[in-house]
Amino acid sequence: MPNSQGTTLLPNPTVDDRVSPKGPDVAALFGAVLTLTYWDLWCLLAAQQKHQGDLRLLRQFLIDKRLENKFWSSSRKDEVEDLITLVEDLSVRTRPFGPIQNILQKLTERIVKKESQKAIRNILEQEGSHPPSEPMLRSPRRLLEQEAFRGMWSQLPIDPTPIAERLLDLFVPPKKHGYFPKGMTFTLSRKVEKRIQRELVVKDQTINKTAHQYAVYRAALTLFHEHHTWDDSYGNMGDLGKEWVRGILNETPTSIGTTSEVFLKDLLMFLCWENYGLSYSDQVAKSLQMKLSKDELCIAAQILNDIRFRADIGFQKYRADEATSLLKHLNITATTSLITKPNYLHLLSPEEGAPT
Repeated sequence: MPNSQGTTLLPNPTVDDRVSPKGPDVAALFGAVLTLTYWDLWCLLAAQQKHQGDLRLLRQFLIDKRLENKFWSSSRKDEVEDLITLVEDLSVRTRPFGPIQNILQKLTERIVKKESQKAIRNILEQEGSHPPSEPMLRSPRRLLEQEAFRGMWSQLPIDPTPIAERLLDLFVPPKKHGYFPKGMTFTLSRKVEKRIQRELVVKDQTINKTAHQYAVYRAALTLFHEHHTWDDSYGNMGDLGKEWVRGILNETPTSIGTTSEVFLKDLLMFLCWENYGLSYSDQVAKSLQMKLSKDELCIAAQILNDIRFRADIGFQKYRADEATSLLKHLNITATTSLITKPNYLHLLSPEEGAPT
């Protein structure tokens, strides 16, 4: 119920003041109206101590830090992106209760004192090592990667998901090493190649064999990236991945029996996120120019412009550059808006401090 200041009153919380908490653990439960994880609590405390209690200033600090792009590990860079999304989400959840001091003053002095220094280390300095909380799993990087690897699968004529599930066991490394040493990759690549050949066999004459082949290669390529746990010094797995890329580049919307928008979104977004040198922009552009109609090339250009825009404002410059390189090699301009941007992916707008 709102008070005279128009803010919602908070009930007294149940505080879980545990020793050595993990970030996703619940720190305080304010009845049914607000739940704070330790990640949330650390954000509130960091904002209170260093940013005048303003979550917007904390968010801008994290954006500026990400744009500086000075990180000693990619995991720290990724964590900053996750934290930006967390602060956005936390700002919405805490807004009905007014200034964040209204929340912090409800907590016990012990938990505030105990967690204040951790807030600085984990939020402002990224010196901790904690698994993400649920809002952090919705950062642009994570959502865009999911979209690139599997986002269009349900719309393809044959969904690669069941195929990926059948192939997954091949990519699980031996427990002894935790990965495939370089001496094992020849055997690994042969096992994977044989299984792929079995998956390519279609006995049901009613199934579009080309669509099935595309689904098999897409499943394998996504697993290649999601479970890349091998030392490929000899290039055995890389050669196999390049063969699968040639397989998907050999197809067209017509050959697999789907619309240009679905086929090209699946193909091009994956290739922009492909990160192991399995394809090159000039190779991809040449293949598309040989196989696609002029209208289809226009759709490809529109999709690449969309990818470039969303990757750029989502801090994924490398992916945006890949889309730009493909557009340059295609040498075609999209003159019509054919692709609708998905409304479930919230990205930073340029005026909020994101790259332009």
